Amino acid sequence: MFAAPAPPHDGLATADYVAVALYLLGTIGIALFFAKRQGSTEEFFLGGRSMPWFAVGLSIMATLMSTISYLAQPGELIQNGITMLAGILAVPLNVLVIVMLFVPFFMRLRLTSAYEYLELRFIYAARAMRAALVIFMRLGWMGFVVYTASRALTEMTRGSVPAEYQRTLIYWMICGVGVFATTYTAVGGMRAVIWTDVVQFLVLLGGTLITLGYVAFSTGTGPADWWETASSVTAQHTRPPIFTWDLTVQRTIVWAVCMVFFWTICTHVSDQVVLQRYFSTDSLKSARNSYLLAAGADFVVLVLLALCGLALLAFYLEHPTFLPVDQVTGEHVAVNSKFSDKVFPYFIGHQLTPGVGGVILAALIAAAM
Repeated sequence: MFAAPAPPHDGLATADYVAVALYLLGTIGIALFFAKRQGSTEEFFLGGRSMPWFAVGLSIMATLMSTISYLAQPGELIQNGITMLAGILAVPLNVLVIVMLFVPFFMRLRLTSAYEYLELRFIYAARAMRAALVIFMRLGWMGFVVYTASRALTEMTRGSVPAEYQRTLIYWMICGVGVFATTYTAVGGMRAVIWTDVVQFLVLLGGTLITLGYVAFSTGTGPADWWETASSVTAQHTRPPIFTWDLTVQRTIVWAVCMVFFWTICTHVSDQVVLQRYFSTDSLKSARNSYLLAAGADFVVLVLLALCGLALLAFYLEHPTFLPVDQVTGEHVAVNSKFSDKVFPYFIGHQLTPGVGGVILAALIAAAM
């Protein structure tokens, strides 16, 4: 006997905001705990090169799994099917290149910055130019990540916060994330960043499991049923094209694998966000283990997020009136329409038990930070 899903409630409740506050207080607590260790540049930027490999691995995964990725994966599957998930087929190729070639190369140099190598190989001007370009790139990337988190908050609070106040809420969210992230990083250094990333990963992982459990328990269905529902939407949802030279076809399995392969190589061999974490480990073996764990965790989470997309597609096709009413047409929005990217945050804020959605929201805020 399965319990029928309850109709959606009015968005985030008091318990959710309490959960967010407790999560943020816990983050500050972690930063304060490590603040007393900040006595050198190497300690602040690299955690004294003594961080455990498993924490570094989860931190790498959590850092690259930004709010954009976490929210977009289910929406991508709802809108376009499983094509992008096929990119995980590139993981074995990435392991060979990164573990066998690039991690040993960089760990041998004992750097602090990924761009120090450019000075060693060329001149200081090359290092400074690359660092400046990355700062500009990261500022744009961070702005987009924070904006995505604020838009997710808008969907979660739909119905509980008047529309005229939601824009103000977005501004407070953007400013608050910036100030809070700067504060706990400056206080706790790399140790605080890595351990808060570990907590963030566990909460985001829990969010996928809770979503899958809710849909499965409330509807009495499972992955096989969700797959069958997705296959009835369009053929491409479960049978994507393998390859084509037709430029009007946006997604094929081959190009998805190529995209993931080259994106992973770029981030793991040239991005300070990732390499700084490798440098915080104590040995080449630890750095390799951290990447292997990050790759494994990334694989698991991407599969779970794809399952979330399948589950949410089936859930809202079965209960279309649970979706919000469009402000223009006055009708319930369609699950596989332009609302697809908003389905996951809407589900978190309106279907999950108050308090649970707040914990996941806190993790989304942490991902933005």
